[in-house]
Amino acid sequence: MNQWVLVGHRGVGKSSLLKELSHRYTSMKCQSLDQLIVDGERSSIIDIFSKNGEAHFRALEKQYFYMFLKNNMDSSFVLDLGAGFSCDLPENIYKLWVRRLTSSAHNMFLDRPNLKGGLKMLEAQFLEREKSYASKADLVVELREGVDFFQKGEELL
Repeated sequence: MNQWVLVGHRGVGKSSLLKELSHRYTSMKCQSLDQLIVDGERSSIIDIFSKNGEAHFRALEKQYFYMFLKNNMDSSFVLDLGAGFSCDLPENIYKLWVRRLTSSAHNMFLDRPNLKGGLKMLEAQFLEREKSYASKADLVVELREGVDFFQKGEELL
């Protein structure tokens, strides 16, 4: 049984990698935690943040994360976690840190929840999360913009 979570900053390609993995590893359940929340709450992430605040959203993340683990404890899966996810991760689940080496557009994704605090806040948040990802990662994959995820015959998981 293979159980993986994808961690990394927003915009690095976790969702795109998850989609690619779902096509490549068809026997594994590939799921986005954010999508579980959106489907379960029948509300967008932005709406949850704006109506109920970040603390409420983080509580939902924990709730849906543990529910997913309970429902899939005997299954192989890849679960894409949001950039701010902060629960303790079980030791038996592999943590894949997804990084982006380049960004030709230098996008800041300012339309995403909780990114209105300015560059100082973003820099501090980036550095704090970078330490967290590094301390948790069992494997690091560095994606280059505009490049296929896998070279011919290459396996990731």
